[in-house]
Amino acid sequence: MSGWRPDLDDAPDGPTIGQDAAAPKGGRRPARSMPAASEVAQRALPRLALRVADAALALGVSTRTVKRLLASRELRARRLGRSVLIEWRELERFLSAQPEWEGGGDG
Repeated sequence: MSGWRPDLDDAPDGPTIGQDAAAPKGGRRPARSMPAASEVAQRALPRLALRVADAALALGVSTRTVKRLLASRELRARRLGRSVLIEWRELERFLSAQPEWEGGGDG
């Protein structure tokens, strides 16, 4: 069943990703309102550090793996209030210290 793909008949009648629920079927979407200033700032400013879940996503591992690396001090983080933040340069340092994969076998 790994190669199964849904037919168009299997698709739900409701809105799909990226489709406005208020837009009429087959019609044009209403004009979008201006994004909030905080949304613009989040897109415009580079993030200096990532939370555990975002760092896990950036590394392609689970949050549990990142927490284990933090507990073993293989990965360093900082606290800001209740947030645990991992700097980008720390992720780059950690990743560059890992051995290169030589290929072959499972990976």
